[in-house]
Amino acid sequence: MSNLEETLVRLFERYRILFWYDADGVLAERYKDVKLPGVEKIEVDGTPFRVKCRVLHEEPMQQFLLYFRHARPEPAQDWLLDIYLAHYEFRTDKISIFIQETPGLTEEYRAVVNDHSEFFNSQERRQAISKRLVPDDTPEKVRFKLLAVVFGSEEISLEAYLLAYFKLLAAGQEAGVEKELERYSLREPFWGLVNQRYGYMSKAPSIYGFLLELFGHHFPLEALGSLTAEADVLLPRWKNDLRYRESFRTLSERVAGDLDVEARLNSADLDTLLADDLFSLTEQRILAELVQRLVAGQIPPERVTRVVKERSNRFFYPDYQSFYEALSYAAQLLETVAAPLPAWSNPAAALEWYTSTGYLPDRYYRHFIHSLRAAHQNNVLAPLAQRVEKVYLNDWVLPVAQRWQLQLDAAPGTWAVPTGRRQRDFFAYYAQPLLNERRKVFVVISDALRFECGTELYQRLQGHQRYQTELNHLVTGLPSYTQLGMAALLPHQQLRLESPDAVWADGRSTQGMANRIKILQASLGEKATALSAEDFMQLPSSTTGRELSRNHDVVYIYHNQIDKVGDDLKSEDKVFEAARQEIEYLLSIVDRIRNINGTHIFITADHGFLYQQSEVEESEFSGSQLEGEIWKESRRYVLGQPLKGGSALMSWTAEQLGLEGETQVLIPRGVNRLRRQGAGSRYVHGGASLQEVVVPLVKVRVVREQTTSQVSVDVLRMSNNRITTGRLPVSFIQQEPVTDKILARTIRARLLAGPGEEVISDEVTRVFDSADANVRTREFQHTFTISPDAAKRYRNQEVKLRLDEPVPNTDKWKQYQEFSYTLLISFTSDFDSF
Repeated sequence: MSNLEETLVRLFERYRILFWYDADGVLAERYKDVKLPGVEKIEVDGTPFRVKCRVLHEEPMQQFLLYFRHARPEPAQDWLLDIYLAHYEFRTDKISIFIQETPGLTEEYRAVVNDHSEFFNSQERRQAISKRLVPDDTPEKVRFKLLAVVFGSEEISLEAYLLAYFKLLAAGQEAGVEKELERYSLREPFWGLVNQRYGYMSKAPSIYGFLLELFGHHFPLEALGSLTAEADVLLPRWKNDLRYRESFRTLSERVAGDLDVEARLNSADLDTLLADDLFSLTEQRILAELVQRLVAGQIPPERVTRVVKERSNRFFYPDYQSFYEALSYAAQLLETVAAPLPAWSNPAAALEWYTSTGYLPDRYYRHFIHSLRAAHQNNVLAPLAQRVEKVYLNDWVLPVAQRWQLQLDAAPGTWAVPTGRRQRDFFAYYAQPLLNERRKVFVVISDALRFECGTELYQRLQGHQRYQTELNHLVTGLPSYTQLGMAALLPHQQLRLESPDAVWADGRSTQGMANRIKILQASLGEKATALSAEDFMQLPSSTTGRELSRNHDVVYIYHNQIDKVGDDLKSEDKVFEAARQEIEYLLSIVDRIRNINGTHIFITADHGFLYQQSEVEESEFSGSQLEGEIWKESRRYVLGQPLKGGSALMSWTAEQLGLEGETQVLIPRGVNRLRRQGAGSRYVHGGASLQEVVVPLVKVRVVREQTTSQVSVDVLRMSNNRITTGRLPVSFIQQEPVTDKILARTIRARLLAGPGEEVISDEVTRVFDSADANVRTREFQHTFTISPDAAKRYRNQEVKLRLDEPVPNTDKWKQYQEFSYTLLISFTSDFDSF
């Protein structure tokens, strides 16, 4: 079918009769060749009355193509004028063909097609504009939609066109669009709209010139632009739209250089800096300022934490997340360490304190060092790193160790741990009761998972709606090292230390997986087994994995990540990265156990550890001369028989430690290390410090019902729910504090209007995660800026404040809550500065 025939077919879809006037008959042959199924062709040759009778009376339902070999006659001489006026004339001039070949266009739009005829001189563009037309389009609306085709925008809005233009500019591809705007006579209409909406005035308007005005309009340090309030909505939308975020990043860097932003930021105060969210340089300046003040003690640590939380919603935060996290953890550590240490009446009180809040500085320090390393030890953080290292070691680790040492010295020769908290009590007090109830038990033992790491694992598990979790602690035996800790967690009656470095349980060696399986089966029968975590994770869940769960009552799973990295001199500085990876790995182990129908899980460790990022000073090494038969010597303990080490070391017999045999144990006081050639000294364990001997015991029960919920977020609204100005202040209230069972919630909020739910304001994203009991401190306020143009279009209509929350594991959002307002911005508000 020819293009001519396709055009006629489309016209006959709307009209029953078409008139075709062909002056001088130049298209007679084309007319003769036309084949239109269901259409009667009539060449009118001087019998108009006969034609009228036929088309109106004889065949009133038939479609006709009436062809004339002359121009259209004057109305007074036209016998078919009434039929002509009721139907349609098929024209063959260029503009008419454009109209006729573009579904959705009629003669009403002739002026638009004529003004932009070059645009319509392409079938592809005609098809593109046709898809965007609707029956009630005005000529100006059609002209506006031509821009959508030029910019390749599915959305019909000036904002969308500008965002597409920005994206092309960032990619260096704007020249093509600029040529098309000029070629299709759309350049002046486009910049006229930009001027009307945003107040951008220039004798030679350009997209980059407008961009400079846009950034300058938002720059908080000084007025560098003079756009209208519409710009208050455009730029936030640009940053929040995933399709265009990278173009904002690229152009922001370019604009920063051209506006000499760095020089302006250098003279800005902190509060002014915090108002900016335009440039990467701003984040660098804020970070440098916060580090300087925190190191100098010129800013309260809690304010640093608040600032970091506020910046977490800013555009460039992900680029500097490690820096901000380092700042936050440093501030929390400094704030916690500044509080005086409590007085302990006995070792049990010390353990209670450490497992409730005393572990926090260890955790903050670990996260600080990890963030510092992720920031590649950046020079900006160097002063803060020195400050944190000094405070953590001198004001925390050392004083806590000294005070704990006083408790140990008060009862020399005894390792008094409450029954039920001893690591050796684990099986009898925790696992066996479940077995007595015919429950299946999985025991996951992570080498060197110290208590503070376990608390993080526990909190992560709480976020899972199908896990019910409890956190307890165990205290290892001495020395706090792998062989003894692993043995203590097995079912046994007696443990024995023997030369050179062997631990026996009830007369059986505990070294190696095979021996541990023998001990388990000696106590529990064939329905007990053990395997490495690597082997366990390789089991297909639906087959051998479920067989493992079905055929065994007790399964021990061992993993060695933290200790393996820390014990190696070449990798000990990466031990905190190993701890982070281990937490993730343990979460995956728990998920796998759930997948093979396991329901009761214990996660614990053989021992903890001490670690410092800086090199150990000479004063921290014990100068004692060892005497006796030494079986094993480490940085933090010595095994042998008999042994002497002087006053710098504590001495223990096997009997004093609740062990069988004649072994003697020496342990340095406090956190001192023993000199040992070739061994690492920053990561150590085996001693009696709280960090070494207190290990987590996380109990997980897989349940069918939901065990956790998220905080509720509500909005405090005006009594009349009316919006009368271009700014809408909203107070968001987190209804309850975050707890073990009530988790944080992330909310995105913005204003929408119209049946298409057009975004008419800026948007804000906030994580509601406050644990404060005071409801006023859980309040968050944001003032939305409403697009003035949208305010005019939707005046006296209902608009919605939409609260969305993320769909887990996707980049999508779903509705959380919605609040209705009536938009009643009066005409006088058109003159407001918004």
